[in-house]
Amino acid sequence: MKVLAWKCFATLLGKPWNSLDVQFENVSFHRATVLNPENPVQFSVKIFENSGDFQICESRAVVVSGKIRRLEGLTEDAADLTNADASISQTSPSREFILTGVDVYKDFRLRGYEYSGDFQGILSSTAAGDP
Repeated sequence: MKVLAWKCFATLLGKPWNSLDVQFENVSFHRATVLNPENPVQFSVKIFENSGDFQICESRAVVVSGKIRRLEGLTEDAADLTNADASISQTSPSREFILTGVDVYKDFRLRGYEYSGDFQGILSSTAAGDP
């Protein structure tokens, strides 16, 4: 799940996510999400302006929250997200990126979740949580 926040954060800064060093702080997993191939799951990622606080939501419920900041040799104060429009909008295609199902389940495996077979219903997702 943190990869969703990382990719969204990188998109807001206009940088490739795999070349952007970030630090996560105070990450909390609030609840598990049940995946079903007949009912696609939509996640939305919100990164709050100036603070770098983020929330990953599903069905308007917070699933994961925490703080993300950039590290690229900057001081801690300068590394926080500043002057970026941190709300992802479905009407802003220039900020949209697609996260494949492979990426989602890779992140799940890294977090200790071993979804397989019928429990891998996510095909792709965007920063806005669209399928």
